Amino acid sequence: MGQSVCVAHLVSKFDPFRTLKAADQAAIARCSQVVTLPANRRLKRRANRQTSVYLVRGEVCCMPGDQRVRASDPRARQPLFPEFSAVRTDSSVQVLFVDLDSCDFLLAPPVADVEPQNELWLDRFTQSTLMQPLGPVGWQSVLRSLTGLTFEAGITVVEQGCPGDEFYIIASGKLAVWQDGVRVASLGPGDFFGEDALISGLVRNATVVTEQPSDLRRLNRSGFARLVQAVGTTVVATQGARVLLNVSENPAAEGRWLPLERLRRVVTELPRDQAYAVTGGAFGRALLAVFVLRQLGFDAALLEESAAHSL
Repeated sequence: MGQSVCVAHLVSKFDPFRTLKAADQAAIARCSQVVTLPANRRLKRRANRQTSVYLVRGEVCCMPGDQRVRASDPRARQPLFPEFSAVRTDSSVQVLFVDLDSCDFLLAPPVADVEPQNELWLDRFTQSTLMQPLGPVGWQSVLRSLTGLTFEAGITVVEQGCPGDEFYIIASGKLAVWQDGVRVASLGPGDFFGEDALISGLVRNATVVTEQPSDLRRLNRSGFARLVQAVGTTVVATQGARVLLNVSENPAAEGRWLPLERLRRVVTELPRDQAYAVTGGAFGRALLAVFVLRQLGFDAALLEESAAHSL
């Protein structure tokens, strides 16, 4: 813990990170490493390695140009790499390596369509059970992948029975969810929809219509796949002490039968103090059931035999 705090303190001294929030600086510190190097060590920029390097202590000679930089110089508040092609240590030095693949999104301009006065949806979404496992680094990665859409009232955004390739988050407005002609839910800022078809590989199981002018954020299939992968799903080899939950279309299959199509409507029938192992034949059905149950606060895992199937 002490080392992490020390690295976060170092991070805050360099210009690209100085204006970031403390939580973001801490996230960058977790993607960083402080290394001590002897004099006359040569470092070269690698094109295939997305790393920036900052001088913490000592003096270096930067090439091209044989520019000498000391840790006390204003120039040292900027990265040595990737600006220079090579660096030679003129003394024993301490350098900070920052993994840009993990945290360069924190240095990008803010998402253009996130207005300061309209961040309620953002707070709700990042605090949802979907996003909580990711932490600040994962949140920012997802947010950078979003595109904005605006709809007038009375517009069908997704339609039951149609293929689904996109996941939606509501930034403002109000939308109604309809299943088989029956209004079953109302959605507002911070709520999201569209995940069922993407996870299961099935068609949309509901129609979602705007009831007010609405501003949405959209994530495509590949972006959502990365999100689900990052959130992760527990896989268990055997049922063990878990209750076996069968979400397939076959009521005769082993386990308690709760077909996927009814899961959300009757999930209140399941005891919350029990852990569940989910099976369902097709991988997508079982994975969606685990996803839904975990969103609702249940301890649910995918049975390995279901995980062996492909979408």
